[in-house]
Amino acid sequence: HLNPEIMKRPDVHENYARAEKIEAILENSGISIVPAIVTGGKKMQRIDDQYFYVFRWQQGKIADWNHISDEMCLKAGNLLGKIHAIAPRNIAPLTPEISSIDWRGYGLREKEENAAVASLLEENEDLLVCAENELNKARASLPAVSCLSNEDMDPKNIMWDNGSPWMIDLECLDYGQLFAPVAGCEDSKVYLLPGMSAFLGADITAGLFSSGFWQTGK
Repeated sequence: HLNPEIMKRPDVHENYARAEKIEAILENSGISIVPAIVTGGKKMQRIDDQYFYVFRWQQGKIADWNHISDEMCLKAGNLLGKIHAIAPRNIAPLTPEISSIDWRGYGLREKEENAAVASLLEENEDLLVCAENELNKARASLPAVSCLSNEDMDPKNIMWDNGSPWMIDLECLDYGQLFAPVAGCEDSKVYLLPGMSAFLGADITAGLFSSGFWQTGK
């Protein structure tokens, strides 16, 4: 069942239609996903003003955020890498979005309001500034490559069946810049925080290197 408020947004049907097309590409490419069932020639169904998708039953369970192993990150990264490898293409260099947060001002405001987070902000101001600077460097160094991607690799969106990952809830499928979800993980739900190096290593190995894209410069 799709959120009624979200379905009122101007571009929502266009976004869902694009995600459905990519979902079909992944399904035809043998990617381990749980796609919506087509009924009456459509994936998205509507009864009155309520929109919804119908799925087959998928065995398995969602991982506990606090118990995600490096092996699981490797497998999830491998799955995402296979998606990245399907149709990558060079694009014109993009101007990166630069993060600029007044951490000190933010902390002072929280302190004035006696917020519990105020002390954490004050104690970690240098770390937050450093992390933001590194984030901006990472965004500026992103390769000018566009590919199919899933920018919602949240633990709740991956089912594990006998150790194998299956992607579910695929409405965020889109074309995107390689590694953009990682370089912006302060505001993206990415299935990699507990094992980032494992995830990225698997993504790269199964992705553009495997496809030969970077070696040949297609």
